[in-house]
Order: sequence, then C-alpha cells, then structure tokens
Amino acid sequence: MPDEYRVTIRLSPDIYAQLEVRGSQGQPLAAIVREALVDYLSRQPEAPESTASLTETVAAIAARLGTVEQQLQTITTRLDAMAADRQPVAATVPAPAANRQPTAVDASSMAADRQPVAATSQQQRRSPAKHGLSREKLQEIADERTLCEGLSYRAFAQRLHDRGIYSSTAEDGSRVPANSGNVKKWLAQAQDAGML
Repeated sequence: MPDEYRVTIRLSPDIYAQLEVRGSQGQPLAAIVREALVDYLSRQPEAPESTASLTETVAAIAARLGTVEQQLQTITTRLDAMAADRQPVAATVPAPAANRQPTAVDASSMAADRQPVAATSQQQRRSPAKHGLSREKLQEIADERTLCEGLSYRAFAQRLHDRGIYSSTAEDGSRVPANSGNVKKWLAQAQDAGML
C-alpha cells in the first residue's frame, strides 16, 4: 500500500483564481488543498450507526419501558391496597352505661360484639380492591365498560371521570380519574359478580 495517494482535482477558473489570491506566499496549491481536506475531515461526525444497531437499541429501550410500566403498576396496586387498609372501620361495640359496672353477661356480649369488627377488618384486608364501591356503582361501571371494551384501563378511568361515573380525590382535594389498577380490579369484580 503506498504511503501517499496522488489525487487530481479539477477547479473552475473562478475558484482557481480565488485560491491564487488567498494562497500563502511560497506555499504550493497542493499543500493548501491538503490542509483544507484535513480540516474538513476533522470536523466530520463519527460514522453513523447501522440500521440494525439502531433497531436493537430501540428494541432494548422498549423492553426497559415495558418493565418499568409493570413495576409502576405493581407499586400502584400495593399503594391502593395500603390505602384501603387505612380506611377506618366503624365500631359495633356499644359503650357501657356510665353509671354501672359491666356484668359478666355484658362482658361476654361485648366480646361477641368485637368478633364481627375483627372479622370485618380482616375481610377488608383480604379484599382491598373493593374500595367501598357499592354494588350499584360497580354495575354502573360494568355497564359503561360494555360500551367501550377496547379501551385501556387508563383510558377507561378517564372516561369514567369525564362522564361523572367515578372520580378519585387527589391530595389537594381536586377530582381526578381513578387509578387504572383499581379500574382493573373493579372490572374483575364485576366479571365475578356476573355483571359483565
């Protein structure tokens, strides 16, 4: 392989005249052109990635986004479950009269009264997805779903919000669409109840 390559270039008379005017004294035209080419090449970007490499990169990014979305859905579901567990349970134990001591009969009936409270609390923990929805509200949501079965859970939550069927309350007190994880659970409940 030769150490140098000889290249012939053709210039218009106008460009040639400009080079002669601007050229350095005593510097040959070939040296000027060589210097210009070196400068030009130093300013060029790296070679672009191949199409196959770009396709692989996009596929990897899409896979990562899918994983992040699944993790976000899991976190959202857990947060909803935690929020449901924190809802207060109404006590069913009657307070004893202020002027009398509870008798043995009162004590046994109070213990019996406490059992439904504990059972109710455990039941709420086992099924946090209900979030206090009445059967009528669940039916209303199921009826709306039959009109738009193809919508994603997020888009369906927005539709419920827009139509005034169901909205959640944000921390600042504003009304917002329900969490898509809750919508998914409600639709599963409606399915189990034969509403869908």
